[in-house]
Amino acid sequence: MSLAIPQSRPAFVLSDISRAILTVVAAICFALPLKMAGVGEFEIPLAMVMVVLGLPALFTLPKIENGKVLLSAMGLAMLSLCVWDLSPQSENSFRPYFSYTFFFIPFVTYALGYSVIRKREEFRRFVSLCSFLGALAGIGMAITIWRLGIPVRMEGVIQGSLLGLPLYATYGVNTLAITEFVMFAFIWTDLVFSKSPKMVFVLVKLAGLACLTALILLSLSRGGTLSLAVFVVLTFGALLLRNPQKAVIILAAFVVGGMYIVARYGDVVTTAWSVRFSQSATAADEGDVNDLTSGRLTLVNSAVGDVLDNPLFGVGFTGFHTGRENFSQLDAQNSSPHDQYLTMVWKPGVPAGLLLIWFVIRNVGALGRLRKKGEHAGIFSGLWCMTLAMLLIAALTWDVLLVPNLGAWMMFIFGAASSIEHRERQEAAAV
Repeated sequence: MSLAIPQSRPAFVLSDISRAILTVVAAICFALPLKMAGVGEFEIPLAMVMVVLGLPALFTLPKIENGKVLLSAMGLAMLSLCVWDLSPQSENSFRPYFSYTFFFIPFVTYALGYSVIRKREEFRRFVSLCSFLGALAGIGMAITIWRLGIPVRMEGVIQGSLLGLPLYATYGVNTLAITEFVMFAFIWTDLVFSKSPKMVFVLVKLAGLACLTALILLSLSRGGTLSLAVFVVLTFGALLLRNPQKAVIILAAFVVGGMYIVARYGDVVTTAWSVRFSQSATAADEGDVNDLTSGRLTLVNSAVGDVLDNPLFGVGFTGFHTGRENFSQLDAQNSSPHDQYLTMVWKPGVPAGLLLIWFVIRNVGALGRLRKKGEHAGIFSGLWCMTLAMLLIAALTWDVLLVPNLGAWMMFIFGAASSIEHRERQEAAAV
């Protein structure tokens, strides 16, 4: 007598060919940091295509892993928005509703990732596609910068394009630099923890790694550069536990390559960072912590004050309340304190924010459990290290999960990992 293995209920009814096509589309939209259009002060990234495609899958959230947690957070956030809109302090503006929409846009792709990718092999193909396309994009951006003969960063703006195509979020540096870090992480994970079928793909990805490393370092983004360093250290540690011999070989190649780059291009990098170091040193000597953090301390203090004033509903997506009368014109242009976790509790209130943080933790846990054993465990290990670097470094300096392209990419990964982990858990329970 054979026991039928219960299958996890599909989040959305999609045929195998539809899921395969959507996987390719997702890789293209996420791995190419392109701007499709601009609407007022907002830029629309190519990743927004996946957000639109993910809208129908939102109806499946009550049926999928962690979906109810996300829905509860969205409901509490909407309650916060409505309470503030009905309060005497309301400015009777649609702007908070736009802010609410923008806040949750990246989360839309979670259910889509859950629906599209159900098996480890499908996830591996997605990672491989993203890594190859990311490598091509990195090479294309580097070629553009080289042909134009301009610095990567100039007056707080990343220069260049992707072979003439406009890049997304070049102003402010951090969004594009951290996107390039994620592209680097996908390529590195694919090279270190997987096997490329042909040498030509290996060479393209190695070239992509070199170009992206240069672009990140020369962007002068502290969040992007530190995330990159932490990620590389974490993955070396993970590889050392899995395959010590391979780890030693890669480390030796990494050291030799690093020495060559330092010898040939060290002066360029040093010159680029010298101004940054000088500014930081001056701020440190003067005890100006706010200047040292590029104005973030003012924003953080004001946001903390807002949360303490109304922990239940936060600011209801209305912007800064406490301290804004002392804001400079530059401070007033900010829509968040630039700290992922503080923003999550500041905008909708502590209850909704804690649910969102719990949602992220649960999904990081699913990704972490997949890395421990099973087919392609190394791939999950690499992306788990990338996620840790993002959430422990980049998220403290930027709202990385709320940026449309970065957040949508991460939520798609979270959805895919939760889908695979839930399916395998059901199969194990049936044995």
